Amino acid sequence: MSKETASPSERDMDVSIFSELLRPLSDQFNAVETLVFHDISGETIDYYSSKDPYATRIIAAHYGLIFESAKARLKWLALGTLARINIYGDHCDCVISPVGDDSYLTVIATPGTIDTDAFDASLCRIVENLREEAGY
Repeated sequence: MSKETASPSERDMDVSIFSELLRPLSDQFNAVETLVFHDISGETIDYYSSKDPYATRIIAAHYGLIFESAKARLKWLALGTLARINIYGDHCDCVISPVGDDSYLTVIATPGTIDTDAFDASLCRIVENLREEAGY
């Protein structure tokens, strides 16, 4: 999906400072379709997305479970901690990054587009901005 045909979807919640903090990553990288700031249970705190709000919320819940499952497995096996998950697929690429102890940022983009140093640097900046605003 290109940015020329995609624009932010109709929202089902008021725009907050968190949505405004997410927007620059989407503006900077045309391939980014969805950014969701969510809690440990997958509940959406806020988002910036070209997908409908229901699909966006499902994305947060789904990827939040993936992160928590992988984190629990690593802890159980005493193999360390999980800093971030990158998933590369045929239909999309996904990054799940912790913001605080109980919240995450999930980014969905078109396949083959998020594996760059520039993307990593921008993602880190967004996560730091979310941490600061959330008071972590």
